[in-house]
Amino acid sequence: MVVCLYEAIGCGIIVTTVNTTAGQPYQIPAIGLALTVAIILLGPISNAHCNPAVTLGVLVREMGEERSKNRRGENVIFALMIWVSQWIGAIIACFLILAVRSEDDKTGMATLCGTVGLEGTTCGLDGNYHKMFLVEVIGTFLFVSVNVNIIYNNGSSEIILNAIIIGMALCLGIFIAAPTSGGAINPGVGLVQNIFQSIVNDIELKQITIHIFGPFVGGLLAGLFQLSFNVSLAKQKKLAEENPQK
Repeated sequence: MVVCLYEAIGCGIIVTTVNTTAGQPYQIPAIGLALTVAIILLGPISNAHCNPAVTLGVLVREMGEERSKNRRGENVIFALMIWVSQWIGAIIACFLILAVRSEDDKTGMATLCGTVGLEGTTCGLDGNYHKMFLVEVIGTFLFVSVNVNIIYNNGSSEIILNAIIIGMALCLGIFIAAPTSGGAINPGVGLVQNIFQSIVNDIELKQITIHIFGPFVGGLLAGLFQLSFNVSLAKQKKLAEENPQK
């Protein structure tokens, strides 16, 4: 339960940053920095996924571990609990932002296609939803791949360094996706932020499925990629043990 609480806090930190930096030129670096801070604060307890797509990638990658062969059902249930916690954290963050926001302030309320009241809110309305989906998949795949690889393979012993690299990877994913889709790179943000904006600012939910399923597909592919990478490494290790160099 402590892990679920920490994941709720982590996802809440991300959603809060998305909204409080809306319309600012430093928004994307701020989101990456927020994730870096969340990992440093929460990582020792929960690994600080702060993103359902990362949790999915880790779940898939964990299938390749010997310790998980008899615990796959438990891992799935635990992942579902973490997802619910992340979404709850995002919802609480949105309501806290709404509580402290002045009634006439819309510039501080971010949509996933730009800040309310700016031309950027029209992304995807030309019907290019397939392009939006694709960039969400690509951006999330890159971000989750780095995240999972650090957890299982090439992570530093220093959590601060790992956190900085993962934060930079998130910035890269958002930079790739943002011009086309708004750059959710997080199903928690994709679900909660879209619904929140539809309630507060009467914005249509045209992209919500893309902002949810695009990151989930990216996370799934990242987990499968890392799983295949692990299988390849295991085979190489086995061959090296069977045929040691003389």
